[in-house]
Amino acid sequence: MIVVWFKKDLRVYDHKPLSLASQLGPAQFIYVYEQELLNEASYSPAKHSFLNDSLAELDQNLRKLGASLTTFRGTLPGVFAQIHSRTPITLLLSHEETGNHLSYRRDIRVKEWCREAGVKWQEFPQTGVIRALKNRDGWARSWNKRMNEAIIPAPNSLNLAGDNTRKDPTLYTPSELGVKGLVQDKIQKGGESQAHALLQSFLTERGKGYSSEMSSPITAENSRSRLSTYLAYGNISIKSVFQATQQRQEEIKSINPKPKYWGRSLSAFSGRLRWHYHFMQKLEDEPSLEHFNLNRGFDELRSEFDEEKFEAWKLGETGYPIIDACMKYLRQTGWINFRMRAMLVSFSSYHLWLPWQRPAEYLAELFLD
Repeated sequence: MIVVWFKKDLRVYDHKPLSLASQLGPAQFIYVYEQELLNEASYSPAKHSFLNDSLAELDQNLRKLGASLTTFRGTLPGVFAQIHSRTPITLLLSHEETGNHLSYRRDIRVKEWCREAGVKWQEFPQTGVIRALKNRDGWARSWNKRMNEAIIPAPNSLNLAGDNTRKDPTLYTPSELGVKGLVQDKIQKGGESQAHALLQSFLTERGKGYSSEMSSPITAENSRSRLSTYLAYGNISIKSVFQATQQRQEEIKSINPKPKYWGRSLSAFSGRLRWHYHFMQKLEDEPSLEHFNLNRGFDELRSEFDEEKFEAWKLGETGYPIIDACMKYLRQTGWINFRMRAMLVSFSSYHLWLPWQRPAEYLAELFLD
């Protein structure tokens, strides 16, 4: 039996493992609620809501193709071992993932289990991040090459392994999984259709003033793409976004060879798609950056932690109006534009002189993406 393992790739369009499974034979299509990742401090009810939205739509889309999604709750590779004991897995298909240290260690365990169990595991890249990169020479060329590869259409049909009953997947609630944290009531809704609708509205309407309006928290709410969370969960592939942007640029140039606003905005947006994976590549190459200073000479610079200042910053009660407004907005929506993200961190580190690890962990909990 083939198993397609969904992780941060919750879509059917431009999905290499899914396309390959449609050609090779009966498969199970699974998602695992991994308890270790759910217990992480940065996980939140808002993230869980977005995840469940995405899983529900993924199941609907799989059903249109003749399959369905099966969810599991547990640890990996334990869940794979349970499946394998009932029906031997011959091939495990998934995308590569650049996440945090927990997901990195998880993948190492899965790789070792596959070796011991005699299961072939094929991983496919889906972003501009390059595994086992020796240096950054030529990284931009490699990124561009990947982004210009052909988009993979959704399969015409899928062959579901097992009894073919296509039961509804269990979408566990935050309380069932022990997920606690701030309830953010104005977050984006997850799902593949939401991602493509946002991309379309950005490229045809909202993005015209992107280059001049992206820095202000007032104008950025509408003028930025708002795709970051959808890219993080893989509701849409970066390749789809990149190529759609290129097509829109060519379309606008055909109408006006020197477009004033759209040309500048789409060029800026395209550049930031590269930046996004430039920094993810740093985390892939140096996973210790999640926990330690880039320059280890600064490790003891901030040796004390002021809890009172930290609490004021967390609640948006520092007395600095723009800092407090940004934090309160973020606490409700799970999103704020990149300039304000940088400002919140800078204020915490420089003005309040707080070691960055705990503020970073708190922001990671608030950020939906």
